[in-house]
Amino acid sequence: MITINGTEITELKYNGVEIEKAICNGVVVFEERKKNPGDISIKTSADSIKLRVTTKDGSPCEVWNGGKKIAELQSDNKENIAVQNNAEEIIIKGYDIQELYCSYNQLTTLNASGCTSLQWLYCSNNQLTTLNVSGLTSLEVLSCYYNQLTALNVSGLTSLQWLDCSDNQLTTLNASGCTSLQGLYCFRNQLTALDVSGCTSLQKLECSSNQLTALNVSGLTSLQHLDCYNNKLSAEVFKKIFEDLPERKEKDGRVLLYKDGDSNYKDFTQPPELAAAFKAAKAKGWKFYKNNWSTEI
Repeated sequence: MITINGTEITELKYNGVEIEKAICNGVVVFEERKKNPGDISIKTSADSIKLRVTTKDGSPCEVWNGGKKIAELQSDNKENIAVQNNAEEIIIKGYDIQELYCSYNQLTTLNASGCTSLQWLYCSNNQLTTLNVSGLTSLEVLSCYYNQLTALNVSGLTSLQWLDCSDNQLTTLNASGCTSLQGLYCFRNQLTALDVSGCTSLQKLECSSNQLTALNVSGLTSLQHLDCYNNKLSAEVFKKIFEDLPERKEKDGRVLLYKDGDSNYKDFTQPPELAAAFKAAKAKGWKFYKNNWSTEI
């Protein structure tokens, strides 16, 4: 890095040719700081927003709106920004952005695809109808609850460990191949399909209060906690769930099956095939409950 009069030089040219690296006496004195190819874009219906952005090296980020730079965000500082034109996208430009906190901003769209350095994204309590996180292979935490999302695709995000997308309007959720995912909270949506295939690290799955008629937990070898009440799960579906639950040796697994009055099947003494699968699941170290974990079955 070259600093002149306290100013860091981020671009260096010789005879009009851009120099990527300069070495003096075997020491690198300048190396171009590459910009993350994926800017983050958002739209809002609000006149002002509060953002916190953290970059890997502590460098500031620029905020653009309507073709103009409207603010500069210092790394890890939460700042209020006046929106110049909320009909236009707001673009967040920075180097190696690792964290974005943008909750409570009346956001309607958020596109972070391609921002491969992003590890933590907090965008809950907005009005999001579109959220694009494709390609975020470094993302570890995604908090997007209390929005208006109807679909969410996080498939293949192999670093993702924690996802809370509860209280949206999701009808489909694809989390397949999220091999690091440990906690998934997707309750109070309108899910008719949920794909968690390949989520071998998943320990906690809360998918209650949806419209699920099927739930495949096969291959979820780390599962410890399942909350699936208030869906439309039949006796046949429960039989398959019981058969697919992994064996729990060190700690009992827990499943909340139903609440009185919901649409899940409730009599696990019949038919005989279901009763046998239920008994076998208990022998694998699972306990089953109803009504807010208040009654063991």
